[in-house]
Amino acid sequence: MRLKTCMRAACLAVSLVLGGAGAVLAHALPGSVLIFSHKDEDLRLVISFPLEDLMVASSEFETWEGALVNENLTPAQLAQITDYFAQHVAITHAGEALPLMLTDAVLRYDQNADVGLYVCLVATMAAPLAQGEPVFPLVLTYDALMHEIRSHRADVYWRDSAGMDKHLANFGFRRVDGQPRPIELLAP
Repeated sequence: MRLKTCMRAACLAVSLVLGGAGAVLAHALPGSVLIFSHKDEDLRLVISFPLEDLMVASSEFETWEGALVNENLTPAQLAQITDYFAQHVAITHAGEALPLMLTDAVLRYDQNADVGLYVCLVATMAAPLAQGEPVFPLVLTYDALMHEIRSHRADVYWRDSAGMDKHLANFGFRRVDGQPRPIELLAP
């Protein structure tokens, strides 16, 4: 009987060690990627992040689990994501808030070496900014997903007229006086 107890204890210890190792090796989904560009009289912002993280961050998006990938979002889904971005994304230019308007949104498959294939929301927003007017500095206030998922991070890029992306910032969750911390973006 004692041998059985020792064997069970040994099996339990091995399973805990192996189970714990699996948890250590697990990887989070990729963070948000924000890409700014300027064309004609629009400042454009493309935001992409994992749909699964959006469903975790805001329970109202749980119904998106069965949404079709590479298909147009429904008007209700577009309204839902517009409302969400209105609460979690803001851009200030020359001391004035720019009116961001969602121009397109789609769910796409993306792949990451650590987590494999996942569904990503890709949303394009635009704000009026006259041609010839200096784009920078911009002040970005962004806490999408990270308002609930503290490990979520954002990478911000500038896409130049040649289509080259230049890294501007990387940040995670941080509040100042209870509000998301604004990030000043300077010319690359």
